[in-house]
Amino acid sequence: MPTTRELCEARQIPVTSSHPRWMYIASVCSDEEDIEEKHPWSLWDSVPLTAHDADMIRSYIEYVCTGFYGRDSFEDFVDRWTPDKAKPYAVIGGHNTIVFLKRGDNDWAYRQSTWNRGPTFMPQPATGDGEPLDLPALLDRIVTHNGLLDKKDWTAWKAARPEAFAPEVAR
Repeated sequence: MPTTRELCEARQIPVTSSHPRWMYIASVCSDEEDIEEKHPWSLWDSVPLTAHDADMIRSYIEYVCTGFYGRDSFEDFVDRWTPDKAKPYAVIGGHNTIVFLKRGDNDWAYRQSTWNRGPTFMPQPATGDGEPLDLPALLDRIVTHNGLLDKKDWTAWKAARPEAFAPEVAR
């Protein structure tokens, strides 16, 4: 079974700590032992990603590169904006990196690199009064700013990419 790092590297998704150095479009926070930016202590336990998880995150990164930044493709974005030292990942100065954390099956959280107050990851771990979010629901929350924006282009993006967004059992 491939590791989180292997799955992510195959899709040009950076694997980082909760506070990456580069302004990636998005990264995955992992407590695997071989990540370069790992702190000597880990406050956030993560579980390994599946290929389906990595496909969805890669598609989200492509959506931001082409939809938000208006490039023709992920590759076009990387060629145009990413500094040579950060290639092959999607990086652009000033971007507020989304850092994904998989806490368990269908239990995902995220943070943005500019957050310096409040909880490190949202939503907070589920307690008796809360429900965990699966990755598709978390991506919807991020793109629509918790339902404040009607992002028809995001809905169309997902519908056009069933290989990434179809339920895992149907794949």
